[in-house]
This record gives sequence, C-alpha cells and structure tokens, in this order.
Amino acid sequence: MHAGLRNDRERRGRRHGPRIEVALTLHAAERIGLPLPGNAQLLALDGVQLDAQAVNALYRDAAGTTWIEVPRGVHRAALRFLDCGSRPDRAGVPDGARPCALQR
Repeated sequence: MHAGLRNDRERRGRRHGPRIEVALTLHAAERIGLPLPGNAQLLALDGVQLDAQAVNALYRDAAGTTWIEVPRGVHRAALRFLDCGSRPDRAGVPDGARPCALQR
C-alpha cells in the first residue's frame, strides 16, 4: 500500500485483441507518485490518461517500474497496454529474450 492511497481503489479491465485497457479509480489523500501495474516483459504501455487527459510525463525507475504523478483527490486513470506476445516484431522470439519497449 502506498502512502496516501486508500484501499478502495476500483479496478476494471478488458481486452481488445492484443490491447488491454485498464480503468482505475484512485483516491489520493495527498499528491503521490503511483507505480503503474504491468510487466514490461509482457505488456507495453500504449497510453495513459488521468481524468480523461493524456499523460505524457511518466517516470521509469531503475527496476523498470513506470510511475505517474497523481494529485490529491479522487481521479480516474485509463491505461492501455499492448500484449508483447501479440506483437508482430516478437514473432519467433522466445519469451523473455528482450523486453517490450515503452510505446508512445
């Protein structure tokens, strides 16, 4: 659990072919940095919105975790991922052979 983030975070997800969409309701008691779910080996982050606004300022730490800044309050986050196993450029590449790149 991260400081300032309540336990009642609501999560929803759905899959559209190789794309996975995740909707989160975030409750932040103060401005926080929130690690985004996902595994860079399996999923490429394809887009992030906070309160229906595109987020372009993301931070990736040395461990490969991607973070988003969340201001105080209740917010809706929409995340789009691309399943790396479904990417044409990964055809014939063994799992784990190279990480999936951050998509813009």
